[in-house]
Amino acid sequence: MIVKCNCNGHGRCVTTRYLNELYSPDVSFIANWTGNTLTVTEILSGSISVGLSINGINITAGTTITALGTGAGGIGTYTMSISQTNPGTAIKLKSSQRYSVWDSNSSTSCICDIGYTGPSCNMSKF
Repeated sequence: MIVKCNCNGHGRCVTTRYLNELYSPDVSFIANWTGNTLTVTEILSGSISVGLSINGINITAGTTITALGTGAGGIGTYTMSISQTNPGTAIKLKSSQRYSVWDSNSSTSCICDIGYTGPSCNMSKF
């Protein structure tokens, strides 16, 4: 069931999935890893943060970043949620922080027109 939002004629109603695709760009980087330590050697786009899902060759499905090591979003080390059995090197990994659980297509929000704000676009900025 999709719950429609009311934007009071001053915006448009979109799903949570749409908002995430609009505002959560992919993160691409080159890294190597052993066990649960990921060592990022180059950032191609975006920044790394705790909770980031990692997808790549020889990376176990469901792996996420659980802690920062020497890295603070860029080059450095990070702790992964799953210890990797296959070490990897110099692989371009594409990851995402998008919200994609069961309700991502049924939860909705407003994107307000210019000059309006609030959860239902009912407040004028002027």
